[in-house]
Amino acid sequence: KPAVRVTIKAGKTEHVIELGKPVEGEAGARYVRVDKGAGVAVLSQDKARVLERSYLDYVRHDLLKFDSAAAAVFQRRMGTKELEVAKKDDGWTMARPVSMKADDRVMQQLFEQLGNLRAERIVAYPYSPPHTERGNEEETFGLETPSALITIKLKKNQKPNEHFIKLGKSAGKNGERFALVDDGKAVAVLSGPLVEQLLGAPLAFRDRTLARFRDADRLQLQRGPRHAVFSKVAETWKLTEPLQGDAERDLLDDFLSRLMQLRADVLVVEQADADTLKKYGLDRPEASWRVYSGDKEVLHLLIGNPERGTSASHGARRYAKLASPPMPPPEGGAWLGVFLLDPRLSQQVLDEYRPRTVWTPPLDAVEIESLNYRYTHTPFLLEKRSHAEHENEGTTLRGNENASWQVVGKPEVKLNTATVEDTLAALAGLKLSRYAVDKDANLSLFGLDKPELILEIATRSGKRVLHIGNVEGGSKGRYARVPDGDRSDVFVLDKETCTRLMRDLSAFSKPPTRSTVQPAAR
Repeated sequence: KPAVRVTIKAGKTEHVIELGKPVEGEAGARYVRVDKGAGVAVLSQDKARVLERSYLDYVRHDLLKFDSAAAAVFQRRMGTKELEVAKKDDGWTMARPVSMKADDRVMQQLFEQLGNLRAERIVAYPYSPPHTERGNEEETFGLETPSALITIKLKKNQKPNEHFIKLGKSAGKNGERFALVDDGKAVAVLSGPLVEQLLGAPLAFRDRTLARFRDADRLQLQRGPRHAVFSKVAETWKLTEPLQGDAERDLLDDFLSRLMQLRADVLVVEQADADTLKKYGLDRPEASWRVYSGDKEVLHLLIGNPERGTSASHGARRYAKLASPPMPPPEGGAWLGVFLLDPRLSQQVLDEYRPRTVWTPPLDAVEIESLNYRYTHTPFLLEKRSHAEHENEGTTLRGNENASWQVVGKPEVKLNTATVEDTLAALAGLKLSRYAVDKDANLSLFGLDKPELILEIATRSGKRVLHIGNVEGGSKGRYARVPDGDRSDVFVLDKETCTRLMRDLSAFSKPPTRSTVQPAAR
């Protein structure tokens, strides 16, 4: 009793494929027999799906086709609420429920989707309105009383110059909804992201340009205890406060170009009261940027939490707001509510714009002679042994090796060469994630008055020292410093770097791992 029987005819030739029950333990696979043969085979999930298709899978999925540049009006009725956005000579304008400038980019992207509208899937064909029996109307798709009726009007020279989309009930997952287009007979399912746009509040259609200015010559960062100023000096960017130093010119130029035409990725809340600010981490911002042109402040941007439902990982969007109206405000008035920055700008507002190299001069891994791990408890010393030392003891090195590493005072401990070399490479290529304080840091705030680890690195040309302190917030990176000369800065090392540096003695006997930060030896 096959679940599916497919008959294929080509001229006088005929074949019959029969699908049986699913194969236990093989997701989606099915038993299959061809032309009632004696053999039974297993068909893979992808091939079985092709044969399991219903007639609805073969109904045309293209729903609308028009030139997006010909769009003139977008109208939406949801019960008694109406939205209308129309194209004027200078761009898109919202006419209802309020009159204000709409976002040209949002409207363009929306009409590009609608002009090539395809169904995710077809669930009914042909569609006929449900019958009312004994005063009871059964509405499977919610299309007789749609949740939204959308009208698209094109320029008068287009035929037809009007299209309609009825949005019905939820289709059950990811925001999808049932839909009917024009006088079509196919009940389609539209994707969740498109439905979200079509049903968005009027706020979603508002102009997302938040600030616009021509140039700036000073950027002021406040992030926790850090206060840093980057200024243009002789046409190049420099760190000018709290000390004089180099800055990453190209990165700052790109960052400033984005701020000069600041756009929201999403407008979240129009009115930001105290509770709203707290909800999005803007009552105590993680960072703020003030941008100046001469003595005039042209932008003050506050940075809050990562987007709700996401972590603070790379690529997460950040909530933000303007502390005061930009000078001058963009057309349509200043926006003082909460918005989301796009992923790229969300990263840029928290990036480091000083060079991130830790060692000056650079550290060469080949020159490192010893590593002294001065943990508070159970410290240990790793030392490189030369070829001559091995010969004096009557031992030899394998292959082309010129030296090996040992634990001073513990000759019985066998070190894993790859782990030692990985540590040396991490030290030689050491780059900080960001500065926590540029000058005169209060070491006790970062656990650096009594460091978790003091790592002394002896080289042929002298000694280097690295102090590693507390874990930084939820990042699992750590605060660190180099107690060298007049340096009084504190910086952050990322999680992976800490994993490679903060190994206890037992970790040096195992192959290197970078999955978790090793706890300091106790």
